[in-house]
Amino acid sequence: MKKLLEKTDLLAGIFAVSAFVAIVCEIAFGGFTKESVVGGIKDISGILVDVLVLIVAASVLVHKPINFKAKFNVAMDELKNKYEPLLEEDKKEGVIRYNIASNSDALFSQTGKSYKRIFELDEDKPEEIRFYINKSFFDQKGGDDFNASLIANEISVRLATVYKNYKIIPVPNKENYELHIKFNNPIKTNEDIDSLISLIDYTLLLFIARNKS
Repeated sequence: MKKLLEKTDLLAGIFAVSAFVAIVCEIAFGGFTKESVVGGIKDISGILVDVLVLIVAASVLVHKPINFKAKFNVAMDELKNKYEPLLEEDKKEGVIRYNIASNSDALFSQTGKSYKRIFELDEDKPEEIRFYINKSFFDQKGGDDFNASLIANEISVRLATVYKNYKIIPVPNKENYELHIKFNNPIKTNEDIDSLISLIDYTLLLFIARNKS
């Protein structure tokens, strides 16, 4: 929609310029009489009003607020279907939270086990998203080589190379780690939500790649 309106504004500008030229030519051909000049000014004023109305209308549509939670949930439903049954929503008032099965082979066995929190963000004023590096997911077999700090830093580096518009901060949380990913700008458009869903999708892939089911 935004791109369409931008093209509409461009066409409106082209038509306005063409109309101005036509009016000036009409005045010139009329011999620059008082009547022709007054008529030309009137026509130009009418065109300016029409162009301004179009620009204002386009601006309102482009910046129309979106229902973040509703749009995000629709997009996440598609992502859940993609990873079925690996993800499940953990409904909690005030936040959007999702859990992930500890066994990444759920993608093939279609049976998820021991779901643990993987990410959450504020549902009303999302300014960041937090991912959770938990031993229960990354080392389900109970090995001794689990290093939450190493995993968090590896994933944050990979994310930073792709998503340069986000500030990614690994934060210790007892024996586990969190990734705090801050948004540089408020989420206001469908494009912002698409970018966020893309980030979640890529992070899920990185998690699955490091999982030791």
